[in-house]
Amino acid sequence: MTQQFFFYPHILDNLPIPESGFDVCQDMADKRLRLYVTARGIKTFFVRLRVRGKDQRIILGNYPKISIDEARAMAGPVIAKAVLPLPAKKQRVPFSRAVKVFVAEKIHRTPQSMQKLNRTINNLWAPLMNKYMNDITTGELVALNADIAENHGAATANRMREILRSLFNFAMAKNWLADNPVLAVKPVPEHRHKSKLTLPKLGAIVNKVKREKNWVLRCAFLMLIFSFMKKSHVFSMNWDDMDLKTYYYKNQPLTDSAAVLLESIPQTGKWIFPNGRGGHITDPRVSWNKIVKDAGAPGVQMNDCLKLLHAELKWSNAPETLRANMNKVLEKLA
Repeated sequence: MTQQFFFYPHILDNLPIPESGFDVCQDMADKRLRLYVTARGIKTFFVRLRVRGKDQRIILGNYPKISIDEARAMAGPVIAKAVLPLPAKKQRVPFSRAVKVFVAEKIHRTPQSMQKLNRTINNLWAPLMNKYMNDITTGELVALNADIAENHGAATANRMREILRSLFNFAMAKNWLADNPVLAVKPVPEHRHKSKLTLPKLGAIVNKVKREKNWVLRCAFLMLIFSFMKKSHVFSMNWDDMDLKTYYYKNQPLTDSAAVLLESIPQTGKWIFPNGRGGHITDPRVSWNKIVKDAGAPGVQMNDCLKLLHAELKWSNAPETLRANMNKVLEKLA
């Protein structure tokens, strides 16, 4: 156990000597300063601190060669020097490698969520992938953030900015960089989305969707409207949970339009809306944004459809009554 008292010459001169090993004393005047007393009677000043997560003990010198006042004066500068960041290594680390190491060590998600994150990173950070970390400038990051905001929304831009900032902080902790250029990149102002979608506009969107050449996107977007379900549920639909005799999906009744649509979709695998890589589509907002723009309803988001349809729907606990009520809402789109 560490003994705590005010260090005075008379006290240190008369400290008891341990029979074996060493004792530790702590100065009450400056708790950073400590003293080893060994079985050989040697008394050594030191400071103890944690540096970059590791416990360190820094020797200052032996008493009485170093006085108590001198040891107290040395403690502060020694500690300040110990906690200084290490100088950045001169090695040039590729951005792509830094991303791979950062994701592996710092991000913990489900396999499916991790795949989605990696796709997003490879897509949105593509301009940085062939660069070295030290060569990336604040100006490049500002332009990249603005481009993401314009094409994918302010919320996505701000979220990716936070991940990028963490990535560069991680690189600094790895001693790959001296500073973080993301700190000068300002967040994009976010404005709460207010849907202006109406039934006539939704009808126009349906007509444009029906002309989509990609059958997976065409059917997925139509099901988004015909099923009265969230986009995440629609895009991840699988045939095992679909009852094609009664047209229920996970105990939820589907509309007549959804049933007709399902009859036209080939059952070639697990997913109703496959992405061609063994999984299902996740967030085809680029194609959706083009469709709603062509339909004269720019800015309409996929979830706006669900909000409008639910606002028009008369709810019922009886599944077949609910199905009939959903059909009546869809009739208004014709």
